[in-house]
Amino acid sequence: MDSGGECGVPTETMYYVPAINREKFWYATDYCMFHFCIADWRKGSEKYEFLERYLAYVDRQKQPWLIFKAHQVLRYSSNSYYAEKGSLRNQWEGRAYKDFGKRTRWTFLSMEMFIIMKGHVYSIRVVAPVKRNQTTKVP
Repeated sequence: MDSGGECGVPTETMYYVPAINREKFWYATDYCMFHFCIADWRKGSEKYEFLERYLAYVDRQKQPWLIFKAHQVLRYSSNSYYAEKGSLRNQWEGRAYKDFGKRTRWTFLSMEMFIIMKGHVYSIRVVAPVKRNQTTKVP
């Protein structure tokens, strides 16, 4: 599931995870008008296929709110601590996320993803939507 213990093990142990296979920690679930897609996008094609399949499956008339949740961050918005680790652009294009970015950037944009929730960074920011490394106007 993760690097061996510090991140997901306590959560997975304490809480039910509606995954078909608990060794493959990505799944989708519905709750009223919300459709959640929870994914671990580490290198490998099975997760990408899962994301593409479930994002295409969503009935936006029935569930207009599309929410994507993941543990590892795609981008950093802080200019202090994370600036030492790399800029917003460098994080997105880093080796760990390069394939994911190439395969799914169009999916997030074309699906008009409403909310993307990511962990690992313990702060909150409210920003304008980001498209191709530029902020865009709120629709």
